[in-house]
Amino acid sequence: MTLARRRFLQVLAALAPAAVLPGCGRAGVDPPGDVSAADVEGSWHTDNGDGRRTELVLRPDGTLTWSGVPDGLRDDLPETAKLRWETRTDYEGTWSVEQSTSWYQPVVKVQCKIAGGWWGFELTFEGRGPGRQLMYWIGDPDSADRLKFRR
Repeated sequence: MTLARRRFLQVLAALAPAAVLPGCGRAGVDPPGDVSAADVEGSWHTDNGDGRRTELVLRPDGTLTWSGVPDGLRDDLPETAKLRWETRTDYEGTWSVEQSTSWYQPVVKVQCKIAGGWWGFELTFEGRGPGRQLMYWIGDPDSADRLKFRR
């Protein structure tokens, strides 16, 4: 075996574990295992300081309200630093817990009514049990830019 071929196989062997890891580099995210709707029903909030708080209520009947959502969150390339907290919107919609094909774990699928249609997105989980959080990823998940929902 040539040195170049051996080197190639060594690099390939080193990279192979990374190729089977699910999702992007979401540092600090703990896959939740099995999650049911009952595990996430109720009131959740984000608190970004200085009155920058939103509240998400997930009802048992699969409906939701999300109040105090800053403008800019639905922009093409949103970033937390560019959110406009001085102008906010309230949304209504539906939700369900489903297995995601993009995150390779259960997610809360959300559909919010907007002018002219629907805004759909997924909330992922971090942690387990009473300390569990829901994450709304903003932009590229590798940036770790997100809104954290707590109970």
